[in-house]
Amino acid sequence: MTTTNETPEAITQKAAETVSSRLAELRQSIPTERLERLGGDLSSLGRKVWLAGLGAVAEAEEQGRGAFERLVDRGETFRAERKQSLQETLSSTRENSRKVREWATGTVEQGVKSATQATNETLQRFGVPTYDDIQTLNERIEQLNRKVDALGSSSAS
Repeated sequence: MTTTNETPEAITQKAAETVSSRLAELRQSIPTERLERLGGDLSSLGRKVWLAGLGAVAEAEEQGRGAFERLVDRGETFRAERKQSLQETLSSTRENSRKVREWATGTVEQGVKSATQATNETLQRFGVPTYDDIQTLNERIEQLNRKVDALGSSSAS
């Protein structure tokens, strides 16, 4: 059977025209009584052709609807699978990012601590006072200044 883009109504119309023209040809060559019997047979056949056309339309519509619904279901399943996969990838990426950040922060802090300690040790070897040493000296100088001021006030009186 050849597939065409014709509508079921057009196919039915062509079939009816074919049957009518064939019937006209047969009328001319067949006796009347035989023609009447054949007309009934052709009428029955025409009706069956018409019903077959309607059945084909119904079948195509039903299969089309079923195919559409299967595609929708498959699309929903596909979307859900991809969404889950994307969420897992995103979660994994966030976790890896957190781990790298923690490692980097720890490494930087450890590096700063090590560098500070090494610097302080080097400065102490060269006799350079630390910040704490300078603060202690400043406090002692302040204490001595207060004592000198107190002594100067008491001797002036």
